[in-house]
Amino acid sequence: MDGYPAEFFKEYWPIIGKEVIKGVQQFFQTGRLLKEINCTTVTLILKVKNPSYVKEFRLIVCCSIMYKIIAKILTNKLKLVVDLLVGPSQSAFIEGRNILDNVIMVHELIKGFTRKLGKELIIYSRCAYGIQRQNVSRTSAISRQHPIQILGSPFVLKENYYPQCMPLVEKTVERIRSWISKFLSYAGRLQLIKSVLNYLWPGSHENTHRAPISWETLCKPKVVGGLNIINYERWNKAALTKLLWAIIAKKDKPWIRWIHCHYIKQNDINTMRSQSRLVRKLFTTREWWANDIPTIESFVQNGKFSIQKAYLHATPRYPKVHWKALVMLTGILPKQQFILWMTIQRRLATVDKLAKWGIRVTHSCVLCGGDIEETHDHLYFECPYSQSLWTEMLEWLSYQRKVENWEDEVQ
Repeated sequence: MDGYPAEFFKEYWPIIGKEVIKGVQQFFQTGRLLKEINCTTVTLILKVKNPSYVKEFRLIVCCSIMYKIIAKILTNKLKLVVDLLVGPSQSAFIEGRNILDNVIMVHELIKGFTRKLGKELIIYSRCAYGIQRQNVSRTSAISRQHPIQILGSPFVLKENYYPQCMPLVEKTVERIRSWISKFLSYAGRLQLIKSVLNYLWPGSHENTHRAPISWETLCKPKVVGGLNIINYERWNKAALTKLLWAIIAKKDKPWIRWIHCHYIKQNDINTMRSQSRLVRKLFTTREWWANDIPTIESFVQNGKFSIQKAYLHATPRYPKVHWKALVMLTGILPKQQFILWMTIQRRLATVDKLAKWGIRVTHSCVLCGGDIEETHDHLYFECPYSQSLWTEMLEWLSYQRKVENWEDEVQ
């Protein structure tokens, strides 16, 4: 059964299911795994047309389905006890813990040390240049060329933290330049945006003043005419709200215990003593929700805070569009779907829009050859050439009706 995909096992499970179960049980009974099962297929996918280095390949390792089944069972078993086996100092890669917990804790501890001692604090940190020794004080600044990082996050003591974060920005921009994103279609860029980036129209990281559709419209839900792209500013507020809820709920985490013992103590959250910049940023989240604690608690489900719920609650309410089912039709190709969406939004680069952008083009319609200016309505339904195409298409589909204008056809 080596090399068969998961769909094969699902389709023919009534035939092969008993043998698969028997093979998995044999592993847990004997503790031995056959070499034919414990194997992987390494596949190299090209990142560029003519690769010369290994880094120009994308490595994909494909495991056998039997191996995945056994690994999944072991993972589910470990989930039940991993919280007891791993100490609280390990905050990443464990369900219910967050890697930012240690980042917040380290910021708070070092901030407290420099406030109390008033002297230089020596920090040993791992960076791209090996083990680095830094003398950090309240008045010292971390160099821009060799910033200290704590779990990948720049450690900053001063209020002006933008220079310390610039290496991360520059590294991200450099990565964008190395990609072939500018050659992708709009549908391809849209998929890339949903994964890692936040640009669409120019195909690069550079700003443009000719965006056909605003970013706010792109972030709207599909039922109101958008593409449901995440609004990162709004999502960041929802994520900060989760940290605020953890403080309110007094979760059993080191950094939360630190905040309650060092800042809140016996006081109320609204009357707590002065905080550090990082903690102060967390507590400004209350202003976004107008100090409405019940609303924040409504985002909790089964004891877990849902960032998705907080994000949707913070999303403005817009009127629904009647053409959503037309654009989001099942089976339509992504490229065709995107072009149709832009067409309904009246944002295609027709001649009249190109003229408004200052681009010199012939104003006459290229389809019918008349002196009528090429507009959105004329191009699709008013042009004699377009009407003849629609008429033949309707006849071929056995529809007995005349071609209407744009608004009536969309309705």
